[in-house]
Amino acid sequence: MSAKAALQCAEVLEWFSSFSGGTVPASRHGDLEARIRRVMRANSIPSMAYLKDALLAGHQVLDSIVSELTVAETYFFRDPHHFDLIRQRVIPEFLATHPADAAFQTWSAGCATGEEAYSLAILFDELGIGDRSRILATDICRASLQKAKRGRYGDWSFRSEASGAAKRYFRQSGAHFVLDEQIRGRVSFRYGNLAADPASIAAGTTGRDMNLILCRNVMIYFDPAAIRRLAGILFDALAPGGWLIVGPSDPPLWDFAPFEVVSTGNGLFYRRPPQTTPAVPRMANVPSAVLQAPPARNAAARFPTARLRGSRSQIPHPPSPATRAKKPDPSQGPEWISTQSSAREPAQEAESEAARTARLVREAADAGRQEFAAMAEAAAKAHPLDVEIQYLHALALLSARRFEAACATARRVVYLDGSLIMGHFILATALARSGQKEAARRSYRKAEALCVALPPDEKIRFANGETAAMLREAARLHLQAERTV
Repeated sequence: MSAKAALQCAEVLEWFSSFSGGTVPASRHGDLEARIRRVMRANSIPSMAYLKDALLAGHQVLDSIVSELTVAETYFFRDPHHFDLIRQRVIPEFLATHPADAAFQTWSAGCATGEEAYSLAILFDELGIGDRSRILATDICRASLQKAKRGRYGDWSFRSEASGAAKRYFRQSGAHFVLDEQIRGRVSFRYGNLAADPASIAAGTTGRDMNLILCRNVMIYFDPAAIRRLAGILFDALAPGGWLIVGPSDPPLWDFAPFEVVSTGNGLFYRRPPQTTPAVPRMANVPSAVLQAPPARNAAARFPTARLRGSRSQIPHPPSPATRAKKPDPSQGPEWISTQSSAREPAQEAESEAARTARLVREAADAGRQEFAAMAEAAAKAHPLDVEIQYLHALALLSARRFEAACATARRVVYLDGSLIMGHFILATALARSGQKEAARRSYRKAEALCVALPPDEKIRFANGETAAMLREAARLHLQAERTV
């Protein structure tokens, strides 16, 4: 390719970045150029110069370019813990605070080929509120919207374990599955460019009436100005008490709109503050800071949400009268922590006690209980050699913006288990927030190297279901962002 053609291709990519609100990493230029040339051949466009003029004139080839350059990675009930939150907290809270005839309104922003929006429609039907649900689904890619409207999907759209039950809402037609017409009718699909004109999309919601918005994995490559603008639009579209769910690798939004930030063991969520205090307890302070990125000066400053994995245990029962009668031993931690086992117990029992303690700390985080930070600190003191408990404590310290203390605890985590990729992410975050930029880069490079050594699709411990390939890309984006700061 000549120097002139290369310049024209770069101009087309720059135009697309402005149109879509994102940044195009240099590492993707070769792949995207090949995609652009494929569109040119299919539409008999002779040169990059002609393509650029056509795009500026609003030629229909724009839809083909968007279809080629955007990623529509989706499937039914993707990130099942998000749907758990909706099922267990969002809907019950809505039903408890609204009249019986109130409509539950949802916006699937960046809906791709429709699996997310239809997953919501199926969930609402299962919960008995299908008839009172209203779902708006928007996307920048018209080809994806056309596929979504047809409601026909192959096996690949049902590739998660959580999506298997959804098939009862489909009838098989050859190699495809066709969605029930009633469920299809509950979703309204509409074209919308969240970066270029999000206000026009939100105008269709009449403003401040959305009880739930999902905008997942849309803002990963948005530039800071587009993120700020979209955060304000999303906030304004929410009804009081409404929830916003973003993707695990999306940037933090609390600096851009007055969201209430809710931290759980299953990730980071946002709300528009309710007009009255809801009955459900919550932690409204800044959440687990593995979810926090430094103030973004570059759109690549992103990293995935950490999920505190493990089974959900019940909150411990109150102590029996006999237990309450005992005088507490000041050398021991709180009652819910046992620092050591009896001499007659095998070492395995001590390990299971640490696991129990970790589960209780996760439970506190999941429920948004205010004592989460204190529980994590007490647990860390009682179990100084347990990796998971130290990891939880590092999250709590980062939540509280105690960055120096978080550095020390995160260093303990990677000392105890140098192969824990999320431990290196936490350490890198704490180092960056405390001003130790070069040390942060070293930790990101270590995390990246550990990911490279694993199969790309291997799920990473404490990483909210994300794979080695996804975390490798997150580490690369952080390193790229640090170089531009």
